Amino acid sequence: MNAEYHSPVASLYQVDGQHSFFCDHPAYAGDWPEGLVANPQFGLLNNRLKLREFCQAGKFLTPAFFAADQFARLSAWAVRQNQFPMAMKSAVNMADGAASFVLKAFRELPEFFELINSQQAGSVLLEEFIIPKARVEVTWLNGSIRLIARSGLDK
Repeated sequence: MNAEYHSPVASLYQVDGQHSFFCDHPAYAGDWPEGLVANPQFGLLNNRLKLREFCQAGKFLTPAFFAADQFARLSAWAVRQNQFPMAMKSAVNMADGAASFVLKAFRELPEFFELINSQQAGSVLLEEFIIPKARVEVTWLNGSIRLIARSGLDK
Protein backbone atom coordinates (compact mmCIF):
# COMPACT_ATOMS: atom_id res chain seq x y z
CA MET A 1 0.00 0.00 0.00
CA ASN A 2 1.33 3.40 -0.94
CA ALA A 3 1.95 5.40 2.25
CA GLU A 4 1.07 8.59 0.37
CA TYR A 5 -2.46 7.39 -0.40
CA HIS A 6 -5.14 9.03 1.72
CA SER A 7 -8.88 8.65 1.39
CA PRO A 8 -11.04 11.72 1.97
CA VAL A 9 -12.98 9.67 4.53
CA ALA A 10 -9.89 8.34 6.33
CA SER A 11 -9.92 11.17 8.84
CA LEU A 12 -13.32 9.97 10.09
CA TYR A 13 -11.84 6.76 11.45
CA GLN A 14 -9.32 6.90 14.26
CA VAL A 15 -7.55 4.14 16.13
CA ASP A 16 -6.63 5.19 19.67
CA GLY A 17 -7.05 8.78 18.48
CA GLN A 18 -3.68 8.57 16.75
CA HIS A 19 -3.98 7.56 13.12
CA SER A 20 -6.59 6.98 10.48
CA PHE A 21 -7.46 3.67 8.89
CA PHE A 22 -9.54 2.47 5.97
CA CYS A 23 -12.29 0.28 7.36
CA ASP A 24 -13.00 -1.04 3.88
CA HIS A 25 -9.49 -1.75 2.61
CA PRO A 26 -7.82 -5.10 3.42
CA ALA A 27 -4.35 -3.51 3.71
CA TYR A 28 -5.54 -1.87 6.94
CA ALA A 29 -6.97 -5.03 8.51
CA GLY A 30 -4.44 -4.82 11.35
CA ASP A 31 -5.93 -1.48 12.39
CA TRP A 32 -9.60 -2.54 12.36
CA PRO A 33 -11.11 -2.35 15.85
CA GLU A 34 -12.19 -5.70 17.29
CA GLY A 35 -15.76 -4.43 17.67
CA LEU A 36 -15.93 -3.73 13.95
CA VAL A 37 -14.62 -7.12 12.86
CA ALA A 38 -16.79 -8.97 15.40
CA ASN A 39 -19.95 -7.29 14.13
CA PRO A 40 -22.10 -9.90 12.35
CA GLN A 41 -22.69 -7.44 9.50
CA PHE A 42 -19.00 -6.67 8.92
CA GLY A 43 -19.20 -8.45 5.56
CA LEU A 44 -21.52 -5.70 4.30
CA LEU A 45 -18.67 -3.24 4.73
CA ASN A 46 -15.80 -5.14 3.20
CA ASN A 47 -17.49 -7.41 0.65
CA ARG A 48 -19.46 -5.96 -2.26
CA LEU A 49 -21.06 -9.30 -3.09
CA LYS A 50 -22.42 -9.74 0.46
CA LEU A 51 -23.79 -6.19 0.38
CA ARG A 52 -25.63 -6.84 -2.90
CA GLU A 53 -27.05 -10.13 -1.61
CA PHE A 54 -28.17 -8.38 1.58
CA CYS A 55 -29.83 -5.62 -0.44
CA GLN A 56 -31.64 -8.13 -2.66
CA ALA A 57 -32.89 -10.05 0.38
CA GLY A 58 -34.20 -6.75 1.77
CA LYS A 59 -36.02 -6.02 -1.51
CA PHE A 60 -33.71 -3.15 -2.47
CA LEU A 61 -33.56 -2.59 -6.20
CA THR A 62 -30.11 -3.76 -7.32
CA PRO A 63 -28.51 -4.05 -10.73
CA ALA A 64 -28.07 -7.54 -12.19
CA PHE A 65 -24.74 -8.93 -10.97
CA PHE A 66 -22.53 -12.00 -10.97
CA ALA A 67 -19.31 -12.81 -9.12
CA ALA A 68 -16.66 -15.42 -9.84
CA ASP A 69 -12.96 -15.96 -9.32
CA GLN A 70 -12.57 -17.70 -12.68
CA PHE A 71 -12.36 -15.66 -15.86
CA ALA A 72 -14.29 -18.28 -17.91
CA ARG A 73 -17.34 -18.11 -15.62
CA LEU A 74 -17.31 -14.32 -15.54
CA SER A 75 -16.98 -13.98 -19.30
CA ALA A 76 -19.79 -16.53 -19.88
CA TRP A 77 -22.11 -14.38 -17.75
CA ALA A 78 -21.04 -11.23 -19.64
CA VAL A 79 -21.80 -12.93 -22.97
CA ARG A 80 -25.24 -14.08 -21.74
CA GLN A 81 -26.08 -10.58 -20.48
CA ASN A 82 -24.58 -8.74 -23.46
CA GLN A 83 -25.55 -5.39 -21.90
CA PHE A 84 -22.69 -2.93 -22.10
CA PRO A 85 -21.48 -0.86 -20.39
CA MET A 86 -20.97 -3.01 -17.29
CA ALA A 87 -19.28 -2.27 -13.99
CA MET A 88 -16.43 -4.58 -13.01
CA LYS A 89 -15.06 -4.54 -9.46
CA SER A 90 -13.19 -6.56 -6.93
CA ALA A 91 -15.69 -8.33 -4.67
CA VAL A 92 -13.51 -7.14 -1.80
CA ASN A 93 -14.40 -3.53 -1.16
CA MET A 94 -11.40 -1.29 -1.71
CA ALA A 95 -11.14 2.31 -0.53
CA ASP A 96 -12.34 5.04 -2.88
CA GLY A 97 -13.41 2.75 -5.73
CA ALA A 98 -10.00 1.15 -6.29
CA ALA A 99 -10.14 -1.99 -8.48
CA SER A 100 -13.35 -0.72 -10.13
CA PHE A 101 -13.79 -0.23 -13.87
CA VAL A 102 -16.47 0.46 -16.45
CA LEU A 103 -16.43 -2.05 -19.32
CA LYS A 104 -17.58 -0.47 -22.54
CA ALA A 105 -17.11 -3.63 -24.62
CA PHE A 106 -16.45 -7.34 -24.11
CA ARG A 107 -12.87 -7.02 -25.39
CA GLU A 108 -11.94 -5.06 -22.22
CA LEU A 109 -12.94 -7.91 -19.91
CA PRO A 110 -9.59 -9.83 -19.88
CA GLU A 111 -7.50 -6.72 -19.24
CA PHE A 112 -9.69 -5.43 -16.41
CA PHE A 113 -9.96 -8.92 -14.89
CA GLU A 114 -6.15 -9.09 -14.71
CA LEU A 115 -5.88 -5.55 -13.33
CA ILE A 116 -8.36 -6.31 -10.56
CA ASN A 117 -6.62 -9.57 -9.68
CA SER A 118 -3.26 -7.82 -9.55
CA GLN A 119 -4.69 -5.40 -6.97
CA GLN A 120 -6.80 -7.87 -4.98
CA ALA A 121 -6.98 -11.63 -5.49
CA GLY A 122 -10.35 -13.30 -5.22
CA SER A 123 -13.77 -12.96 -6.73
CA VAL A 124 -14.53 -10.30 -9.30
CA LEU A 125 -17.98 -8.73 -9.45
CA LEU A 126 -19.54 -7.90 -12.80
CA GLU A 127 -22.77 -5.95 -12.80
CA GLU A 128 -25.10 -3.91 -14.90
CA PHE A 129 -23.84 -0.33 -15.11
CA ILE A 130 -26.46 2.10 -13.91
CA ILE A 131 -26.63 5.83 -13.39
CA PRO A 132 -27.48 6.00 -9.69
CA LYS A 133 -30.49 7.91 -8.43
CA ALA A 134 -29.48 7.21 -4.84
CA ARG A 135 -26.41 5.93 -3.09
CA VAL A 136 -26.24 3.44 -0.26
CA GLU A 137 -23.24 3.92 1.98
CA VAL A 138 -22.09 1.33 4.48
CA THR A 139 -20.29 2.71 7.49
CA TRP A 140 -19.33 1.84 11.04
CA LEU A 141 -20.97 4.31 13.41
CA ASN A 142 -21.28 4.12 17.20
CA GLY A 143 -20.12 0.51 17.20
CA SER A 144 -22.63 -0.69 14.61
CA ILE A 145 -22.69 -1.22 10.87
CA ARG A 146 -25.09 1.30 9.31
CA LEU A 147 -26.61 1.53 5.84
CA ILE A 148 -27.26 5.13 4.91
CA ALA A 149 -29.22 6.02 1.77
CA ARG A 150 -28.53 9.32 0.08
CA SER A 151 -30.58 10.60 -2.81
CA GLY A 152 -27.91 13.12 -3.78
CA LEU A 153 -24.21 12.63 -4.29
CA ASP A 154 -23.22 16.08 -3.00
CA LYS A 155 -21.24 16.27 0.20
